[in-house]
Amino acid sequence: KIKNFKGTYETSNGAYIWKSTNPLLTDNGSGNPGNNNPTEVVGDGSMENPYTANDVLLLNNSNAGKYWVKAYIVGQINGKSISNAEFDAPFSGSTNDDGSVNDYNTNILIALSETEANSSNCVPVQLPSGALRTNLNLVQNPDLDGKEILIYGSLEAYFGAAGIKNPDYAKVGDKEWGVNPNVEQV
Repeated sequence: KIKNFKGTYETSNGAYIWKSTNPLLTDNGSGNPGNNNPTEVVGDGSMENPYTANDVLLLNNSNAGKYWVKAYIVGQINGKSISNAEFDAPFSGSTNDDGSVNDYNTNILIALSETEANSSNCVPVQLPSGALRTNLNLVQNPDLDGKEILIYGSLEAYFGAAGIKNPDYAKVGDKEWGVNPNVEQV
């Protein structure tokens, strides 16, 4: 039995009931804790307080410039539309205009939760040729699926959605690729 004691709800045995404001724990009425989409931006795009994938979706390409984003790698797009999202290995290589298949793909999808499988809750990330593409594409690196990533790139439309293009740097675990703009280069 729950009772209201001077504005604080508690059970009849004296245990308090609390409501979390942590966006990874609350369900915002969805009944699905941990897989919600908060309605307010929680990061500021700095390395110390990066945007989440959900922040990028909420901002919807309104912040020009490069920012830090921390999220989970959840899949890739194999085709010309976000509706061609793949969320499970084995991941398919991209197809060239001549119909030949690559042994890599040029993008990843990131999300607030490592179990996200709805492309409308995901942010597509462009993987430019070089170290970022080689080390982050899911065709060659399927073990990255579900891993947390910190990435620095431009918030721009990609695949017709709020996305990240031209990233300079990414970190997954203790592995880093590209040039970290917060570290002085010698």
